Amino acid sequence: MTNQENHLQASAKVPPVWFIRIISGFRDFLEKLRRKLAPPHVALLEMSLSFWYTQAIYVAAKLGVADHLKDGPRSIVELATATQTHAPSLYRLMRALASIGVFAEDKSGRFALTPMADCLRTDAPN
Repeated sequence: MTNQENHLQASAKVPPVWFIRIISGFRDFLEKLRRKLAPPHVALLEMSLSFWYTQAIYVAAKLGVADHLKDGPRSIVELATATQTHAPSLYRLMRALASIGVFAEDKSGRFALTPMADCLRTDAPN
């Protein structure tokens, strides 16, 4: 398959613009409703955590964690060795990202890609 065919195949999976606008509008409505119903201190805490999420995703991307998981789940020791990082610190990062669905942790403590984490791979089409 040529690069152009790969690009066309990848772009064919994107929903139509009208559908994205409807879903985005509904999501925005739910977000505004949630903010009105949440106590102010909870809403403020959630907003401050948004920055934390982006920083955690940035670190995982910078370390290439998703690339190291493309062949299957790995333990934190394997990941720390592959990324040349401190295992306990990487474990905290990975647990935090698993808690929001970016990565997945199995019962044996091994981490794996999710569809979101798959987008962090350097060879991801989009």
